[in-house]
Amino acid sequence: MYILLSPAKTMIQPSVEIKSYENSMPFFKIKAKLIHSALTKLSKKELQNLMKLSNNLAEETYYNFNEWGKSNNNKYPAVLAYNGTAFKYLNPQNWSDDTSTYAQKHLIILSGLYGLLKPFDMVEKYRLEMGLKFNFLDGFKNLYEFWQQDVINYLTKFKSDKTIINLASNEYFKVFNKYQYFDQIINCTFLQKSNGKLKIVANHSKAARGSLADFILKNKITNPKQLKEYEELNYQYNSVQSDRLNFVFTREN
Repeated sequence: MYILLSPAKTMIQPSVEIKSYENSMPFFKIKAKLIHSALTKLSKKELQNLMKLSNNLAEETYYNFNEWGKSNNNKYPAVLAYNGTAFKYLNPQNWSDDTSTYAQKHLIILSGLYGLLKPFDMVEKYRLEMGLKFNFLDGFKNLYEFWQQDVINYLTKFKSDKTIINLASNEYFKVFNKYQYFDQIINCTFLQKSNGKLKIVANHSKAARGSLADFILKNKITNPKQLKEYEELNYQYNSVQSDRLNFVFTREN
């Protein structure tokens, strides 16, 4: 079973280390270099326009891409480097040794630049959204086309249990359009009741994705039915809203 998460747009230099686990290298580092090579041909202004960035973000993004890949560049475990809401609630700095080991085998972070990452793959700072529209890679219309078959091949090759727990955003999960490769894909949705209606609240949903991933990893869950026991952040499994492949968790405002 694999648990899928989206990356965060922002990355930091981690203030903590998880010394109990040996760091690893991204599986698709060579392919990431192809994307990097294409991006470094763009001027700062072209990069800014392509990604619709502010001046400050454009400066930082341009600098990071031009530093990326240098032998002396700082590299950090992916799970500690991403600084989004989901990763704060994933809370990897408090994982036990057993949880870290389980996470390295079961947690996958999708990435526009790296394709996919295990938690302790060493990464450098970058900014590249999977849904970016571009024409800088010959033969590919977008990053979905570039990564799709590689990501699917990886996830189907290394696991006998080809079950996916999807906690990624729609932007990143779009890299999967061939469900037939997997035994089952369980999509998880988090809804909040407000004025009598259930709706997705983005930040709360991101927090719940990270929290549910943490719940799966710490409890070493192998049966998707066990996800129904999740009750963190006041969410509860909603059997009325759910079906076999779509688990819905709801909470009051």
